[in-house]
Amino acid sequence: MNASRIFPLLCFIMLIWLMLSNLLNNPGVQNLLPETNRELPNFSLPVYGKEGAFLSSQDLKGKVSLVHYFATWCGICVQEQPSIAQLSKQLSLPVYGIAWRNETTDISKWLKTSTSPYTTIALDPMGRASIQFGIDGVPQTFLIDKRGHIRFVYKGMLNEDKKRDVLIPLIEKLRNES
Repeated sequence: MNASRIFPLLCFIMLIWLMLSNLLNNPGVQNLLPETNRELPNFSLPVYGKEGAFLSSQDLKGKVSLVHYFATWCGICVQEQPSIAQLSKQLSLPVYGIAWRNETTDISKWLKTSTSPYTTIALDPMGRASIQFGIDGVPQTFLIDKRGHIRFVYKGMLNEDKKRDVLIPLIEKLRNES
């Protein structure tokens, strides 16, 4: 091989290496979206394990809560769940899990080996409601205020610093709003 063929290949390999090392070495770099104030999308999803029951946008009005999009096949989602459970317990905060692209059987298998951190698990197996939320991957966390507005969106695994410095103070602020 001559140098004119090796050089572009080496540049490409170095570029991939730099991108991967940046991702792996900066786990705190997540897509934190600014505090928002948009209305929760209108949705109604079947609730896991409760025949004929649905979780809808109307159910989330009147209290501060989290909506957490997750998937049983998502390793980061599974890693994050103890932290979500701890947050829910610490703040007496309802957390509604929405299983993205999972079927009932997937949830059943997952619950045989895991404890759910969620107040309710709703199913979005085809991802239709996720389009309204703007989901492009999991996990994603949405803080909902008492009026049913999305006030905070976090894409990726919610780390302890973001919970402590951003999310918990915002939850407390929203609880004090009338």
